[in-house]
Amino acid sequence: MHLLKYMTFAVFILLSGCKSEDPTPELRDPIYNDLVKQQRDAEDGLKKSIEAVAKLEKEYAEQAPRTIDRKTTQKELFKEQEKVHRLTQEAEYYRIAALKRKAEATIGYKTAFAEDKTWPDPKEYESYKLNKKMRETSRNWSTRVPKLSNPLLPAKETSETKEE
Repeated sequence: MHLLKYMTFAVFILLSGCKSEDPTPELRDPIYNDLVKQQRDAEDGLKKSIEAVAKLEKEYAEQAPRTIDRKTTQKELFKEQEKVHRLTQEAEYYRIAALKRKAEATIGYKTAFAEDKTWPDPKEYESYKLNKKMRETSRNWSTRVPKLSNPLLPAKETSETKEE
């Protein structure tokens, strides 16, 4: 009786300890998950912008010609239409990038699984985060550099310079 329990336990351990290949490795890939999240965000923004365009078009059609309100609504409408165009491109870009990353993740996972290496590579994700941060950083110097309150006044002395 005890021998049967031990053998059943040993078989259970052997079966649960088998290493098998993951059929959907892209779900564990942080880069793929980030691209899918960005695609969803772009699609949500696109839906909101399309609704705003429809609302502005209706509002524009109801206003009297040659009025300030109509000109203001027209400018807002053009801005929203540009936003719809940009978000459409962005959503399509992230959809294609996610599909590409899914294929790369599958190939990389199968290679790592065959060579018994860890996957996904943490260095690759760190590199991705750094590149993303660099792409999203403002290129406008005025927004990145702190402004002095009055550039004509000399800089205040710090406690370190007073001690010297």
